[in-house]
Amino acid sequence: MFSKKEKKYLMENFNLAKMIDQAGHGKLSGFNREMHREGEKELKASGLAPMGNCQIPYAVLAHRDLTVGTDSQGGYTVATELRAASFIEMLQNAIKVKTMGATWLDDLSGDVLIPSQATGATAAWEGENDENAESSPTFGQISLSPNRVGTYVEISKQLNVQSSLGVEQLIKQMLSSAIAEAIDLAALHGTGSGNQPTGLINTSGVGSVVGGTNGLAPAWTHIVDLESDVADSNGIINDWAVGYLTNTKVRGILKQVFRNETYGETPVWDVSERGKPKLNNYRAEVSNQISSTLTKGTSSGVCSALFFGDWSQLFIGMWGGLDLVIDPFTMATTNKTRITANAYADVAVGHAASFSVMLDALTS
Repeated sequence: MFSKKEKKYLMENFNLAKMIDQAGHGKLSGFNREMHREGEKELKASGLAPMGNCQIPYAVLAHRDLTVGTDSQGGYTVATELRAASFIEMLQNAIKVKTMGATWLDDLSGDVLIPSQATGATAAWEGENDENAESSPTFGQISLSPNRVGTYVEISKQLNVQSSLGVEQLIKQMLSSAIAEAIDLAALHGTGSGNQPTGLINTSGVGSVVGGTNGLAPAWTHIVDLESDVADSNGIINDWAVGYLTNTKVRGILKQVFRNETYGETPVWDVSERGKPKLNNYRAEVSNQISSTLTKGTSSGVCSALFFGDWSQLFIGMWGGLDLVIDPFTMATTNKTRITANAYADVAVGHAASFSVMLDALTS
């Protein structure tokens, strides 16, 4: 495995475009060959068989065609006086689960079982010579197993040669964003079927705060109830990882709702002295990964989710590195190379009682 120093060097010096070119010609050499061997070693150590002809020890994924001829598909990166530092990134949903404090488990091997304690020992008052009553704590476990998440990107050979911006930076950014978005979304809304991990809203035991039969606009009472639901179950384990997560629509409503409607001086969605958003004195983040198309009663496809919890109890597992297939043949007639990528991940909740969610917040 790479040391921290070696990983830093890898991140600073790895050129994906050169690796793609070498793999497309059927031969990796030098630095790229060593990196491939390390990625292959990591994947095999995780109990997975490499499928592609190129492996790297970290995930970068996306799904988009990049070509020189079409401006919106890559041509804008090829220019005589391109200002690389001013490159305009695409608009995308904010990825928040990891920054909220989710526990990230890298380099896993095979299926993973993490033991947990459901109940502890109990003590009772006894007479001086009475026998102590037996105490029977209970234990459980959560499991993680690799689920494949994959995509592909197509680049033109001309773009690969001409781009002064460094096409490998574009590819790495877009590939990693796609994978990160997929894992982030699965952690929140994963169905547990169709090869998806089970997300928070579908995890048994996660708390619930209900707005109404047909949903209800989020209010101060709902915010407090979410906190109370978790606190009443002793679900807060790590204070630093506690917070609210919702979408921009809910935030917009909560900025217009006040804690004390008589005076109306303090909006529910507040801002701290340092300019950081606060909700009920906890950290609050937003991302449009959070669904705004849920259904409750007659409110079809217009309800939003609002999460609260100790995010350290959300576990994200990763197996090995990135498995790539560099294919210069499938799109050869259009002078493109197709890069197909696969990574392996799973999601599990340590203590379901550490989370509570409102799934019927109306915002319109």
